[in-house]
Amino acid sequence: MTLKWKKPDDKSNERSLNPAVTFRTEAVSRIIANDLGIREDDIWWLVLIDPAIKPAGTSGNKEDEVYSINEIYLMATEAGFAEDVAVPPVYERNFRSDPAPGPISLYARRTYIRAANTPDNKSGIKWLEVGGAFRQDELTIQDEPFSPSETEKVPVEDGTVVMAVIDSGMAVGHELFRETDGGMPTSRMAYYWNMDGSAVDTAPLPPGSIEPTWIGNGWTAVGLTHCLRENMHQGLLDDAGFYAAIGTTDWGRRKHTPVAHRQSHGTHVMGLCAGYPSNDQVLCGLPGKRPIIAVNLRAVDVRDPSGNLFVFWLEQALVYIIDRYKRFVIGDGPDKGKHPPLVINFSFGNFAGPHDGTSLIERQIDAALQQARNLNVNSQFVLPAGNGNQSRCHARIELTSCTPSQSLPWQVQPADRSVSAVQMWLDDGVHNDTVTLKIKGPGGLGEVDLSSAGIFDLALLTDDSNKIVGVAFYLSPLLTDFDRGYFGVYLFATDSPEDVGPFAPAGVWDLTVEADVKKGTIGAHFWIERDETLPGFFEFGRQSYFNEANYARFYEPGVDANALDDRLIGAPLNYDPANSPALVRRTGTLSGFAGGEDAILVAGFVEASDPKASPMALYSSTGFELDGSNVYPDTSARSDDSPLMRGVLSAGSASGSFVALDGTSVSAPQVARWVADQLAQGDPGGPVAVALASEAMDPTDPSNTRKPPPERTGCGRMLDLPRLFGQKR
Repeated sequence: MTLKWKKPDDKSNERSLNPAVTFRTEAVSRIIANDLGIREDDIWWLVLIDPAIKPAGTSGNKEDEVYSINEIYLMATEAGFAEDVAVPPVYERNFRSDPAPGPISLYARRTYIRAANTPDNKSGIKWLEVGGAFRQDELTIQDEPFSPSETEKVPVEDGTVVMAVIDSGMAVGHELFRETDGGMPTSRMAYYWNMDGSAVDTAPLPPGSIEPTWIGNGWTAVGLTHCLRENMHQGLLDDAGFYAAIGTTDWGRRKHTPVAHRQSHGTHVMGLCAGYPSNDQVLCGLPGKRPIIAVNLRAVDVRDPSGNLFVFWLEQALVYIIDRYKRFVIGDGPDKGKHPPLVINFSFGNFAGPHDGTSLIERQIDAALQQARNLNVNSQFVLPAGNGNQSRCHARIELTSCTPSQSLPWQVQPADRSVSAVQMWLDDGVHNDTVTLKIKGPGGLGEVDLSSAGIFDLALLTDDSNKIVGVAFYLSPLLTDFDRGYFGVYLFATDSPEDVGPFAPAGVWDLTVEADVKKGTIGAHFWIERDETLPGFFEFGRQSYFNEANYARFYEPGVDANALDDRLIGAPLNYDPANSPALVRRTGTLSGFAGGEDAILVAGFVEASDPKASPMALYSSTGFELDGSNVYPDTSARSDDSPLMRGVLSAGSASGSFVALDGTSVSAPQVARWVADQLAQGDPGGPVAVALASEAMDPTDPSNTRKPPPERTGCGRMLDLPRLFGQKR
């Protein structure tokens, strides 16, 4: 097999608005079609769209008004794509007809995507990205929207805080998510959208048990309570019977169900965020004050070996949450008729992206939070800082007249069944005519150059039959809503048990950046996309990384280690050594979702016997400075009970079980719970309140010599948060 780079000219039909979309729908589709057992052209894709601004002079057009969903769909049907595009029925009529408030979703086949993914498309689309893939029989496709807004309001008492959790693998029958009423269990899950759910027999269910969803199934507390009681025997829940009854486990339909494992990420996170023992009034306080809205992401997307693009479901998940949240009203007291506060926890992160708040995911979070705050100003969104501190997935380059060129060795793993991708984001203000990225592959693969001299540059790596194996591109901010231009390199898997090649070559890919610097400095950040298989999934994705010789992974004599690093020979370093010449850095590994304005960002620390000596977890990502502004965590919470006992305890998948899980994913929900407690008392619970509480729990004073710097821990470690479920292991 011979691979070679080719650069389409401006008139080529291979030029695209977003080359990453072309790569996913024309190359990664080989893997996905094989997995789904259908043709590539029959795959339905979840498409995240940034609507364009209407041209001046459009009838009824207000200044800077963007297209609505209905208008985008009408243009698609008029162009002949009626059979290849559909609007999720979760969008209500008013939402469809009004100018889109932010990024919106469609599902479409690649025939339409090819037409929309062109720079001069006439589809009302400024930018698009593509996420999950599915067969048509997995979807509800209908012209008419669902009408969930006709549901009666849900009265709650004063002091209630609605808890919303978006995650994967949610064992909603666990005892932490139910109450006891007259000796019988009652679910605390007010609404539950299981994107992985199978169809269930609704005949024996009480009215109002299930609400329509366009994928999976949607449960209410009525239905979940009924199924709990039907599967309760001698006070114990038959977990297998319960999860079969609600369509969670379906071995004839899917090969992997996270809640069938002893430990499931979503169950653990939701336990820390909103779980209470059903009869423990010390922990629970007054009953009924923490109703839960849960969205369970599709396992096939969370374990996606082609790039972990489950985050594109976030927009739909937030639409679902905000719609259900609207139904909660305080039934009595001084705030009668108002909506209670809302806290949303999303314990996922990534490595890549602009990190400046302009990515579609960051804008989705900000837009959803604004919608919630329009209903109640005391609504908050909590995110983890990320676990990439030691992943060698971030590098910083600065080119000057004395150093006009820098090179990075990018190690692409063998036997990697996932896409490997790296992005280089230029600093704000870098001129378009200054930077060249040279890419040289292993095994004698020829070199290709990309330039930022224009607004677009593209190169395709193909085999002899013109099948795409890789794509490299430059996009100017004039083409996107990003504040900065960026280069991207995307490579197909290096291995697969199925015949879905050709494959990308494993080995070291040399990335060289050059610039004709007359004066000053030209800077850029490299971020590798996360593509390793997550714990509990059996696909074999292996994380690529920068294999730079100057990067010090471990302490050895002569390394100018940070004062907070233990100087033990062979011990892993938690911080970048001072005066290190390495381009690859721990600084800047913060999650790519973290650049939004109002979300609360939580790092993780390891509790020591002396709390003030508690170090940051080795994996907890480090913030950085971007264009003169600090992008740091807001706070940090316990992610490990001790240096010897990794993780913290929370709910296991089976009722009554508790397991340990580590990561900033478990730090975030502990802070989300603290925020909810503050809001329930009428106190502020936003980022400022978190910062003040962090400083109070972990003050900056001369005696606190072990307090980590703000780029690691934010305003401080929340040292006084309780161990919610003990330390019995």
